[in-house]
Amino acid sequence: INPQTGNPRAGELWPIKNAEAITKGTIKTLESLGVAADGKKQVVITLENPFPYVVNLMASGYTLPVPRHIVTKHGKKWTRPENLVTNGPYIVQSHKHGQEMKLTANSKYWAAETVKISHVKYRYTNKNQLAYQWFKLGEIDWSMSLLPVEEAQRMRKERNPALRIHDYDGLLYLLLDTAKAPFDDVLVRRAFDLAIDRPRLTRQVTGQGERPATTFVPIGMTTSRPPKRLRFDPDEARKLLAQSRFGSLEPRPEITLLFNTNAKNQRIAEFLQRNLKENLGVTVVLHNVEWKTFLERLGKHEFQMCQLVMGGGFNPSGYLKILETNSPDNRSRWSNADFDAATREARKATTKKAVDAAITKAMAIADREAPLPTLYRLTRQTLLRPELSGHVANSENRHLLRWMAWGEK
Repeated sequence: INPQTGNPRAGELWPIKNAEAITKGTIKTLESLGVAADGKKQVVITLENPFPYVVNLMASGYTLPVPRHIVTKHGKKWTRPENLVTNGPYIVQSHKHGQEMKLTANSKYWAAETVKISHVKYRYTNKNQLAYQWFKLGEIDWSMSLLPVEEAQRMRKERNPALRIHDYDGLLYLLLDTAKAPFDDVLVRRAFDLAIDRPRLTRQVTGQGERPATTFVPIGMTTSRPPKRLRFDPDEARKLLAQSRFGSLEPRPEITLLFNTNAKNQRIAEFLQRNLKENLGVTVVLHNVEWKTFLERLGKHEFQMCQLVMGGGFNPSGYLKILETNSPDNRSRWSNADFDAATREARKATTKKAVDAAITKAMAIADREAPLPTLYRLTRQTLLRPELSGHVANSENRHLLRWMAWGEK
């Protein structure tokens, strides 16, 4: 939360007393933070208000302890294998950036006897086909979310025991730049939202257990549900588009869809291109770029419409930040005072029931204004040797090596 670090995720710690004020610079002293040591073995954390997800926060990456003496001594090099000190079940033995990392079991771990696998080797790639070949050839035993669509569909049909698919708290959505035409017009946004055949997309194109999404807050994180209405209505979509400024133009300008280079993204983009042409008569031009360039384009608002994934976290109200006015996560540039009020209400809520009530308000506004059409709920596909146990499906997609073992049930 130190403002000098410029940490974009500092807001995750704002439930702690004075954390928000310190991040924003209204309180200058870090000593004012509601965190203090009580002896050598206890930390006392004081909150601004009762926070219903405090246990999740304390178990998250935002509150993991780090060895201050090592950070002070080595600075940014403190995570190098020769410097790193950890209190986890494994020690980093070696690390070749972008290639591989080797771990060995930590004999000083507080529950060392529970760790069954003594050596682990990570191999890095972002290429689905390469990861699949590694698994097929027996070079790796576990591959997470790196599987060609065709292979996943084939293995699902064959009920291959090596394939594990489970729901994940995340979504694929369309990001629209609402500050520029044509998506500054709510009629155009609603038309695009209603013109996309999500069940067909997940059934025919992705085929990895995904399900159509009707809200931008994953339903596994909240009891809130969006208003019930027909989500695919091409007739209504055409009527709305015809009423819009964009719909009255002859000829209608092309719309560019930006996405990062990936075989699955390409398939989805091509489906959207066909779908919007069939149902709206809109010509969509596809433009794919590498991930780094994609992020740069997002940051500079050099897009009309793009595909984007969001997922993870433990606090459902955190998802509201992607549409909150002046939030660094709001790339759509959409702004609505009532939505902002519901977001503040969710953030200050002291019970999960109150959080869900505020999210319900926010969902209704976003549903009406359609600034962020969601496409489908994410799944995670894992290739795993059947004899490797300890992999438990969960919506956070967290699978700790500590619980993995060979040949155990």
